[in-house]
Amino acid sequence: MEKLILDGVEISNDSSCYIIAEIGHNHQGNLENCKKLFLEAKLSGANAVKLQKRNNKKLYTKSFYNSPYNNPNSYGETYGLHREFLEFNRDQYLELKKYAKEIKITFFATPFDFDSVDFLEEINLPFYKIASADLTNLPLIDYVSKTNKPLILSTGMSLRKDIQETSDFLNNKGSQFAFLHCNSTYPAPFQDIHLNWMSSLQEIHPVIGYSGHERGIAVST
Repeated sequence: MEKLILDGVEISNDSSCYIIAEIGHNHQGNLENCKKLFLEAKLSGANAVKLQKRNNKKLYTKSFYNSPYNNPNSYGETYGLHREFLEFNRDQYLELKKYAKEIKITFFATPFDFDSVDFLEEINLPFYKIASADLTNLPLIDYVSKTNKPLILSTGMSLRKDIQETSDFLNNKGSQFAFLHCNSTYPAPFQDIHLNWMSSLQEIHPVIGYSGHERGIAVST
């Protein structure tokens, strides 16, 4: 498929660049902070904002969940409690969805597990992102694809054969999707960005983009 439709916006080689602002957990577990980030993204010209959703108790082992988290930026005594503090509940997601509609910016999220897919489907977000770490997680990708909504998949740390396998898998399902070139170093040094790889990525699938983890905006612009 030569194009992708995201919340009514067509993305193709002939379209304008579709810009997504990664909010992640930078809201620090505070709903009003998150709204401010949504608004700043809108004022900066972004088309969409993205959060991340996890069921931490299922993603982590019990011992890791309960491990002490002695960090100046910790929001809980254990790593699990720290992560839980950063998760919004259903009512908060619904409030954020309403606010995004008010300021006319698309709101979506990355699910990291089956429960999070179900949670986000109840909120009825328009499309989903698959994190680089889950590019080869075909059970999760299959579960998300059953929503019949478009997917955006980051390709950090992946080999070409991994990307090809996932592309074939989604094409066989008739899914709408796009791949993002991504260097998963935080922050990514400029000399390691390798934007030329995007030409090779487009040989695998026609709809591609870039997920930037470098400092500043020079590469993305």
